[in-house]
Amino acid sequence: MLTLKIPQADASLDPWLADDLIQGLSAGSIPFYFDLMKDRAASHADAAYTDGQAITDLSLTADGDVDVAVGDTVTSGVTYGGADFSAIETGAGGTVIRGPTTALSAIHAGAQHFMVVFYAILPSAADWNSGPEIAPMFQSAAAGYINGPDLVSIVQAAGGATLQARRQTNGGTGQTPTEFVMEAASYARVAQVAYWRNADGVALHLRTAATRQFEPGAVGSDNSGVFSATRPQWGLPPGFASDPSAANFTLLAGWIENLEISGRNPRAVLDAHWNRNALRLAAMDA
Repeated sequence: MLTLKIPQADASLDPWLADDLIQGLSAGSIPFYFDLMKDRAASHADAAYTDGQAITDLSLTADGDVDVAVGDTVTSGVTYGGADFSAIETGAGGTVIRGPTTALSAIHAGAQHFMVVFYAILPSAADWNSGPEIAPMFQSAAAGYINGPDLVSIVQAAGGATLQARRQTNGGTGQTPTEFVMEAASYARVAQVAYWRNADGVALHLRTAATRQFEPGAVGSDNSGVFSATRPQWGLPPGFASDPSAANFTLLAGWIENLEISGRNPRAVLDAHWNRNALRLAAMDA
């Protein structure tokens, strides 16, 4: 059987595609992949992000965009580039990097085996959400998982100190949380954050240069809600009234992976990608 492979992208567009995150995979394995770090040719290099601005999809599937809420300002980070949300002084949310409406359709229609990943310079311990509501850093629901179907929400939990993932099973309020208390050395660093679900179960993962945190869980039921046309959103998604200080982070990169199509081991993918990106970060630090 002939397997369609994702083609090599134009090297002038993105020389780092050779990092093999997507090379050799079957089409649809990675339906959206963005990288805003300043060493990438397709990175955002302007002083500020504008509402509606296109975000290049490095998987060559369909571009995303930036949604900037009225009154918000998102700048490019000084050290590594990325989208710096720290100038936002409200906890209302609504300013995000969004994938296309097609990004989650095959995941919904299939086994709902997936991985969500992002790299960010995390808030400090003092800035971590201490409000009474969660502070999402990723979701697909248009206005929070309580108000509509959602792939998963990865959040700074209410009350501080905890990273949490909430995956719906009924397309509404029903959800299964996976969480861990943040280690002191995990704050205010470049972190790789991921959540996945496959036949073996679910897991929430965080890695920094100083820490590795991991919490597994049971695979649970599929989500009966129709999230197929929801848009993956990284940044400050809407739906909850969060502590404004929770916005003090910089989003660097992220992707969605359909594990049913890619067939990959999430931990192996994340380890390899972390090791490659460590070289990039070191070069920018030099």
